[in-house]
Amino acid sequence: MTNYSLLSFGSVALLLTVFCCIPLTAQYQRLEKAVVEKGGINAAQFEEILMYCDDLSVRTGYPMPALVGMAVEETGYFTSRLCREGNNLFGIMALRDWEGKPKIWQSHSVYNKRLGQFEKKAMPFRSYGSYGESIYDLAIFLAHPRYAALRKTTNARDFLYAVSDAGYAEDGSYANKIIGLLERYNLLNAEFKVYNASTRK
Repeated sequence: MTNYSLLSFGSVALLLTVFCCIPLTAQYQRLEKAVVEKGGINAAQFEEILMYCDDLSVRTGYPMPALVGMAVEETGYFTSRLCREGNNLFGIMALRDWEGKPKIWQSHSVYNKRLGQFEKKAMPFRSYGSYGESIYDLAIFLAHPRYAALRKTTNARDFLYAVSDAGYAEDGSYANKIIGLLERYNLLNAEFKVYNASTRK
């Protein structure tokens, strides 16, 4: 299995130095403004997250807008406790196969088949040392055979439906919520680039 974190962390300082000099496209500038106004993270942190998502998109072929949209939706514009205390951008739980940093316990809605309804239950979530670790761990998580269908998708919309259909989230409207968010910022088209390379000096 590819170790995305080891491939990328060694050059992160150089990447940040290069990308901070390249303006974001207008679409991502609008999203950045909304994120900063929410108060969870600052512009530099958001652009760091974009950098890692961009790198992961290149490595895996996963649509960049889908990765960013999932992070925004899962963290409530990066204001959630999981994001603030554990750098967990995608709400991934720490179940039996997790051997990472200490877990964060948080109330979570779990479907009780016997009762036929959702109920609140304390569940363990993964904690990371950085945003980059969280983003690369998503790629490892999605490498599970249950998510095989998403690797056949070619755009953000289909990718999100494939992720949702595979059971990534219990919310049946998960994909539609993120698609709506991406449409709000005119980001659904996977061809939109994160950085405006034409302005690079």
